[in-house]
Amino acid sequence: MQRLRLPLIVFAAVIISLLFGGGIALYSFVHGDACRDWLTRRLNHSLRVDGKLEAIAWDGMTFSSSGYSGTGQAKSRINSLDANGITAHLNWPALLARTWDLDQVNVEKVNAYLGKPITKQEEQKGGASGSGIKLPHFISFDFQINHIAINQGNLHWAAGQYQAGELLGTKIIATRRDEDSWNLSASGGKAQHTGLPSVTLDSLSASTGSKGVTITQARLFGQNGGTISLNGFVALDESQISRLHTEFSGVSINDLYPETLHLNGIASGNADYAGTIQREDAGAITGSLHVDKLRMDWSVFLGKIGSFIKISGMDDWALDSIDTQVIYRGQHLEFSHLVAKYEDQAKIEGNGAIDSGQINATFSVGLSTAILQRLPGVQQKVFTEERDGLYWAPVQLTGTPQNLKEDLSKRISSALQESVGKELKSQAKDAIKSFLDLLKH
Repeated sequence: MQRLRLPLIVFAAVIISLLFGGGIALYSFVHGDACRDWLTRRLNHSLRVDGKLEAIAWDGMTFSSSGYSGTGQAKSRINSLDANGITAHLNWPALLARTWDLDQVNVEKVNAYLGKPITKQEEQKGGASGSGIKLPHFISFDFQINHIAINQGNLHWAAGQYQAGELLGTKIIATRRDEDSWNLSASGGKAQHTGLPSVTLDSLSASTGSKGVTITQARLFGQNGGTISLNGFVALDESQISRLHTEFSGVSINDLYPETLHLNGIASGNADYAGTIQREDAGAITGSLHVDKLRMDWSVFLGKIGSFIKISGMDDWALDSIDTQVIYRGQHLEFSHLVAKYEDQAKIEGNGAIDSGQINATFSVGLSTAILQRLPGVQQKVFTEERDGLYWAPVQLTGTPQNLKEDLSKRISSALQESVGKELKSQAKDAIKSFLDLLKH
């Protein structure tokens, strides 16, 4: 028994010495520059960024740093990253499993520019700085972050040479699922992208993986009211297809079209996108659009026919509804099955296309007898087809929204000239003569 006691005492002493010595080594490592260098290297590896973590200070099991900044490596999805006001809690029991586990990381502000790194020279320079320190085997650890909360996230991105966007001032929470995937939630902030109206983010839930981001649900508000919901998949690789679905309601038509078109109404509908987001003109949008109570400056669209609109009393109309199907690809927009209604007095049906701002559309305009009787001879000569209680005439529109050309004015003018001398009251004669004078200019 006494023979066994001495070896056991020696063994226990060795174990205690190792634990004590390891504790001292670990304490020295954690509170020294070597810890910051090691954390920098692990962060760089995880984010695929060549960056630098500023000096860290410990308070119990929590450390803080004024910031971390860097630029993306060759295969990174991040162009540059700048984070300020970092605090992190270390799960000390996980050290027994040789894992440096940060179970809660809080960041006050993050500015991230998504996309490819700026230059190869910067990548090589950053890569050299990321070699870092290698720990002795007995204090080497795996590294993982389980939960990140960002108080103010600012994301910037580019899509091709001429398109860019940003989401500013959003709160982000990320929870780790496994090595390459995270669950994300975000709320607040304003987003905008080239060619699209700006929106306010209400809430977002998504998950990331090695192939892309799956948006479970995003809810947004239009800048002038209305709600927009969105879901789908955003591929990170240009060889894969991104697919997004959106539905919107109560959105001001002013948010969707340029102010120069002088439109006012409430829009609802849906749209689907399929394509490569990273490349311009490499995708298509298909959808349907419904507009209630649309008011417009008729002269913008109908040119000289605007005179006829004023004579007929239509200039103060708010159309009951407009419905159409839309396909948008690159600089080409097609609309089909367009139907616009105003009570039982007027209806417009048609199809058309817009290529690089140039409009080419064919419409059928149906008007009631009550409207056409103000312009004698026009119903008999121009609006000759009777259908659905209205009289119809074809219209061809070409040009730009600011300078549209139509082929209806000449036909109306010709019909009125034939009828202007036939038993018209003097007041009607004056109105029609004024209208004809406008058509001649």
